[in-house]
Amino acid sequence: MKRLAYWILCKTGMYPSIYFCPNPFRMIEFAEMLKHANLKGKERILDLGCGAGLQTLLLGRLVQEVIGIDINKHSIAKARYLGHLLAKRINASFVESKLENAGFRENEFDLMFSICVLEHISNYQEVLTHIRRVLKPGGKLIISVDALESISDSSLIEKHSREHYVHHYFSRDELRGLLASVGFVDITVKPLFQSALSKQLFVKGIQNKFTFGYLRSLLLRHRIIQMEEEIREDVPAIFLLASAIKPVT
Repeated sequence: MKRLAYWILCKTGMYPSIYFCPNPFRMIEFAEMLKHANLKGKERILDLGCGAGLQTLLLGRLVQEVIGIDINKHSIAKARYLGHLLAKRINASFVESKLENAGFRENEFDLMFSICVLEHISNYQEVLTHIRRVLKPGGKLIISVDALESISDSSLIEKHSREHYVHHYFSRDELRGLLASVGFVDITVKPLFQSALSKQLFVKGIQNKFTFGYLRSLLLRHRIIQMEEEIREDVPAIFLLASAIKPVT
């Protein structure tokens, strides 16, 4: 039944849409990352940790070619099925591999996305080195990571870390320094989700496995955006968004 539903959604043009992600944080996060991409339509993009490919396919609607890579064979299988259904509209392919084992050439991609993935990788500095290698000179990296700066309850953080396989939570200075240490320049780090409402919802998400539902997520998305508008940048955040450039020389 799920395959039939996806077939109908893909063939009618309703899929992919970020509104098929039943999580308001993911909706807002992806929109914020797109703002930093400044896409021209001719890019070749790699999406690291693509999962079942929703964001990968959304990127594919906007660029010349996108490749998603993930180590989860079940997620990649679903992504490939959806990519096949959308092949006439989106030039997307999917690779089941670690980045360091994927065999991508040096200077191959214009842009790399990584959406809350780096914190799940124990050798994240090595992975960032490989990201820099496969980016073209002048190419851009756009990533989001978990920070959980505003959550002080250690039991909640431990629960989140255990259930979501988080190896490391990043601070702003640490993330900026890490990107600089592997050779990126023009680094910006922006906090995401700083309001009291965001904290409240994220805590409930940790407690209830982030089961927001599709319709409720749409309503919460609007409320979160409203609440975030007046927050100062120095207020603790739940996520961090970073962009960086591979030097031309």
